[in-house]
Amino acid sequence: MNENNGKTGVCILTEGVAGAGKTTAAINNANDYLAEHPEKKNKVFLLTLTNTGAKEITSRTEMRISGNTMHSFCWSLLKTQYALKNSSIPKIIDESVSKKYMLESIMTYCPNDDPEMVCRCISDIRLFGR
Repeated sequence: MNENNGKTGVCILTEGVAGAGKTTAAINNANDYLAEHPEKKNKVFLLTLTNTGAKEITSRTEMRISGNTMHSFCWSLLKTQYALKNSSIPKIIDESVSKKYMLESIMTYCPNDDPEMVCRCISDIRLFGR
């Protein structure tokens, strides 16, 4: 298993083969972070590629942390940005508009993180399945 801590130590990409302990490591990291920063209770997200993984995260943390798929998380960020702009969501979102709205969302919800680094993490998850 390979863990790659981001610049701030808050965005962590964990990759490994099935059964390597990725979910356990993510939950332990999130629990440690929340123990040090209880005020961030509703600002910790654990992302995975599968609905099964998301349900497992939510279950193992006794619903203290909501597990999300990377796709549902990104979709919720985009929906929020369109709602804030009082715009309806188009059927197809242009790549440049998508990136702009994702960066705006990241700056809104993760003000202490480098938005470009978070976008790279999300892109790696999407492209490489990590």
